[in-house]
Amino acid sequence: MNSDPPPKSNNPQKSGQPTSLRLELQNTTLAPIPSLKELQTLTAFAYLCLLGGTNQPQDVDLAIDLFQKCADKEFGPAYLALSRIYVYQKDYYSNLMHLISMKKAADLGMAEAQFNYGLANYLGRDGLDINKAFGLEFLEKAVANGWLEAYVKLGFIYLNGDGTPKRDVDRGLKLVREGLAMDIDVELFDFQGLLDHDVVFQINLSEVLNNVRDQRITVIKGATFLLAKYLCEKNAPGDREEAVDLIINCVELYNDYSMIRDFNNLIKLFNLKI
Repeated sequence: MNSDPPPKSNNPQKSGQPTSLRLELQNTTLAPIPSLKELQTLTAFAYLCLLGGTNQPQDVDLAIDLFQKCADKEFGPAYLALSRIYVYQKDYYSNLMHLISMKKAADLGMAEAQFNYGLANYLGRDGLDINKAFGLEFLEKAVANGWLEAYVKLGFIYLNGDGTPKRDVDRGLKLVREGLAMDIDVELFDFQGLLDHDVVFQINLSEVLNNVRDQRITVIKGATFLLAKYLCEKNAPGDREEAVDLIINCVELYNDYSMIRDFNNLIKLFNLKI
């Protein structure tokens, strides 16, 4: 799941007189075998440069340098950050770096990267050939690591039997239901382990987090619609009642009764009593 693209790397700070903080960050070196705290601290400062904060203007080039230092030490969150940055650059080199960073982050256990890399292989995105079996392996890993979008996507894949060894309705329904029941803020941003560092609180994360959260709500709303439609078409005992509950829960959870309009065609088509 990607947030809004970071600013392009044309920071005037790069060519002007560096601040003492920038010089200090530029000259940072990690120990040959750095501690987790060292990696977390430098990653936090990299986000400070990427997003801008009270003591540091936005500086994408410096952020990439810092993330790369941590990535060179096999730190998964740094590879994940690099994959997010490179995805918005459309040249061949950036796309290659995006794929390399995403694969490394996925191999290092980052659930978001596992989902994105799995989906890229499953659908043939980002210049990759379609390889549904390989994509499913990474989607399963993302589910095992609790990534909400992976539950929803993999659930519908099993419901449709598209690329799976066999169609598995029971597993598909279970995955989608579990995904829709998850806390929307679970692993919303990869600052686990970084929050002990004061630097994080100098970053204005609200806009980034709100953008990511809005994207996740869109995923949940779409999944709610598709699951409710599937249940109404199947029409086994209790299915229509569950469809109604799904719609009401989605509307009430986000306290947005305008969502009813988005479900209106479904409600009319199946004469649901909301």
